[in-house]
Amino acid sequence: VDWLREWLAQDPPHPFFLYLLPMDAHAPYRVPPAQRSSLLGRPPSEAMPYAGPLMRAARQPRRRRAQAAVGDREVQSLVEQYDTAVHYAFDRVGQILAILEQSGRLDHALVVITADHGEELFDHGGFDHGRTLYEEVLRVPLYVKLPDGESGSRFDLPVSTLDVAPTILELLGLPPAPGDGLSLAPLLRG
Repeated sequence: VDWLREWLAQDPPHPFFLYLLPMDAHAPYRVPPAQRSSLLGRPPSEAMPYAGPLMRAARQPRRRRAQAAVGDREVQSLVEQYDTAVHYAFDRVGQILAILEQSGRLDHALVVITADHGEELFDHGGFDHGRTLYEEVLRVPLYVKLPDGESGSRFDLPVSTLDVAPTILELLGLPPAPGDGLSLAPLLRG
């Protein structure tokens, strides 16, 4: 966020492409101490610290016994840590949008916000991502703010992250690139 503020103050050339991948919502769910209480009114429970022995054991290939030792209290702790990290990441995205607005660039910008994956938090006896195809791992949000005040719509239809690149290219008037995925531009424009 600080880097973006400084970079925009230098009046970079137009148009520009900015790609940000905040890692706050990725394990080990690091949130600055001053912000840890903003979601829950208190810091998340420390019943299952990410770097603790139970979590380390639950992440190993032979993890069944460790996972069986994870109870409701530990799962709640992990959920609170994850939710707090996601909340912090969204706060940072809000700061980025505010910086773009203050610089006069938000109205004309195409903004796409999505995630690379969700997280299984012992919903099915396991933890992490990349190991299963459960809904909580696969389903992620996709937000698109169209440039120049074009009206958008809300859809609860499943789409694929493969659709993000073709959508961006079409919305910017650029030719499609080879690959999978469909442009969602017609849907977004109504």
